[in-house]
Amino acid sequence: MIIVKLQGGLGNQMFQYAVGRQLAHIHNAELKLDISWFDNMEDNAAPREYKLKTLNITENIAANDEIKRLKKYEQKNGRKYILHNLLFADNSIYVKEKQSRFDENILKASDNIYLDGFWQSEKYFEDIKKIIRKEFTLKNSLSDCAKSFEAEIASKEAISIHVRRGDYVSDKHTNEWHGNCSIEYYNQVISPVYTEPVG
Repeated sequence: MIIVKLQGGLGNQMFQYAVGRQLAHIHNAELKLDISWFDNMEDNAAPREYKLKTLNITENIAANDEIKRLKKYEQKNGRKYILHNLLFADNSIYVKEKQSRFDENILKASDNIYLDGFWQSEKYFEDIKKIIRKEFTLKNSLSDCAKSFEAEIASKEAISIHVRRGDYVSDKHTNEWHGNCSIEYYNQVISPVYTEPVG
């Protein structure tokens, strides 16, 4: 069994699911989803919801006892956890993301693990990209309104621009970590004479 912790918004959840799905595929193991992170959203500056239920994923929600069985191996910070870390912590079972870039060692992990991280690289699921693309389709049909937008987009050469603000502006910690782009940046990239910088 492989349990993956889901957290953050839809994009984060998709990356987290995909790395778990890859490891489950490698080991022919069952993938289970820990969605308990979403139970404590009241104090979060940017409340999130579990969103993968709208997609055609292999959806098995992990039971509390299954989560506890693997989470007990988490290495914790602080002097009060010294004994716990010496006796119980095992980073080959509780696998925490150590870096924001691709880590090939994650794909060598065993099949009895708990995954905790964001895993934001397509390299984690490159071998099963066809499966992921199939599962990341909507369960339900588009609304009539959405279908009209889809038809309009398909009828012409279309682009989209995503402007991330929300918690990137309202939450001080998030803003300090991620920052946000200026209006000049957006004006530059939509300019017909824009050329991508070299290097």
